[in-house]
Amino acid sequence: MAETEPAKYPLTGTFLRECSGEKEERMMKKSRLMTAALAAMLALSLTACGGGKKPAETKESVQASQETTTAAAKETETSAKETEPPETEAKIPENAEEITLTNQKLQIQAKFYLPKQAEAWSVENRNGRDPVTPVQKSVYKAKHNEDTTLYVTIQLSATTPESLQKQMDSKEKITIRDYPGTFETGSTSWDYQIDFGKYADGLETYMLVKFWTGDDSYAQKPGLKEARDLFLDTVTVATDYEGREDRSGRKYMGTPMCSLPESFDYNGVNAEVTRPTDSYCVYQLRSEIHETDEIPVRLVGLMTSTINQATYEVTEGYSDYTIAGYPAHIKQTKYVAYLGSEVRFQVGENYYRAFAYTYVDDSDLDVTALAEATKTLNENEAVYFQKSLDFLDAMIQNAEFTDPEEAWFQ
Repeated sequence: MAETEPAKYPLTGTFLRECSGEKEERMMKKSRLMTAALAAMLALSLTACGGGKKPAETKESVQASQETTTAAAKETETSAKETEPPETEAKIPENAEEITLTNQKLQIQAKFYLPKQAEAWSVENRNGRDPVTPVQKSVYKAKHNEDTTLYVTIQLSATTPESLQKQMDSKEKITIRDYPGTFETGSTSWDYQIDFGKYADGLETYMLVKFWTGDDSYAQKPGLKEARDLFLDTVTVATDYEGREDRSGRKYMGTPMCSLPESFDYNGVNAEVTRPTDSYCVYQLRSEIHETDEIPVRLVGLMTSTINQATYEVTEGYSDYTIAGYPAHIKQTKYVAYLGSEVRFQVGENYYRAFAYTYVDDSDLDVTALAEATKTLNENEAVYFQKSLDFLDAMIQNAEFTDPEEAWFQ
């Protein structure tokens, strides 16, 4: 009979009892240790709390704690940001000259710096007196040395966004002090245009700048590059500045030699004055009323701009006329559904252009009624030409005309 291999660990009752006793003893020891540890922890807890009872932690208390932590973090972050040094502005050299250029017609002011030269910078105003326009154009010059004179030509004005975009579209785009601009290298100058943003509703402030020396070697001439760079680094423009004339209460043309009240009375009707924008003259003055006689019509008066004497004296196609007591020349044109009169008139030594229109008011007319009204307008053109001319006459009578300020040309 084959022998069986003896068990390595004989499972006798004595072994089991011994194992159970050791296990129990170990468990008792562990229990005593845990009890002692818990007692110690309880004692420490009571000591730390001063015998008080810790409040239960609620959802609200957790949220409040989190909000406090977040607020503290934000405050720390804000404090850190506030203590950060501000961005460095353009550094102005000690030998720089601050210059202010003001377009008093449009009430725009530019400030910039140019480096001091062997001779001080002087300025020549290139604004024409015939006609006086809204544009401010100035030429600054200074002698750098015996052989070189530096020139900076600046034109400061406003125009419609569409006109400005058209001017800038074909040129190289750059950024000047965070403003959109353009750059061209001309045969005799560095040319820049800067869009300084909104002047008023429907208008943008802009500046044209040329840096030149009077010949085609300007880029190599000493001092011009430094003058250009300092100008472009420091130029600013504002429409709210100290000494700005108060023009509230009246409507002014772009060239503020002519203004109208906010409204005026015409045959018992309150005629409101508006200021349409224009790419060249910046602001026009316009008024409109509606009349219903034999047919409904709209009468429109429009004062657009100053003109020069040569334009006023062109008489071909025009007839002599008098409007609001001023000598004038008039040209009348008949269109399909309206009549138009162009009037050029003289006030003192200044000349203006205005228009009078008579339209069929088709707002409440069907096709048949519109055709009948148009026929009546054309058959009685002299009557309806005169209606809008009478309205323009009243408009000009309510206008105030002033001579240009001498400061505009200094």
